[in-house]
Formats: sequence, structure tokens, C-alpha cells
Amino acid sequence: MDRDLAIVGMSGRFPLADNLDAFWDNLKNGVDCVRTIPEHRRAQLDKYLRFSGWEDDALYRGEAAFLDDIEGFDYAFFGVTRREACLMDPNQRLFLQVAYEALEDAGCT
Repeated sequence: MDRDLAIVGMSGRFPLADNLDAFWDNLKNGVDCVRTIPEHRRAQLDKYLRFSGWEDDALYRGEAAFLDDIEGFDYAFFGVTRREACLMDPNQRLFLQVAYEALEDAGCT
């Protein structure tokens, strides 16, 4: 069955690439986005793990691919309260941001 498909808007966030152009450049240049935990993220991770009851010496801190900015969410723009935003899954906040950017890229108002 032949069906046409049109992609009219795209957006994305990736390790070491905050947009699709940077992601494509990383692919073209063979950039390995796996790295040690950045210092600003290590502090966040340590705080979370202490809160969860993990012992600091029991943690293995290896390498992984990380998004650089996980805190930049404008809750008021999306019509949610600060408290709601704090309780939202970080993946949901990221989805809202990227979906909005994809709509902007498509020219939707």
C-alpha cells in the first residue's frame, strides 16, 4: 500500500546537542557523546542518591550520555503551577518543550 508522508516540523534534544542541527553535526563528525558525568550534574545526582538512601561509596560513577540542561522548564508558559512542574516526570516536561518546538518549526501558531 502506497502512502505519502510529510514531516512538516521537527525538534529534538540529545546528549551534546540541544537541537537537530547540533545532533546532525555530531553524527557527521563522529562525535562520541558518551562522557563522564559533568560536574554540575554530579551534584544533582549526589543529592538525589542521598535522598534515596544510597551510600556514596557504593556508587559507580562511570560514563553515559547526558543532556546538558534538564532544569530549564518555563512552567508558566505551559500553564502549570511551579508545584505541578516539580511533581511532573522530567520526561513529560522535556516532551512538552520539544513538542512545542516541533510545532514552531512546522509554522503552526
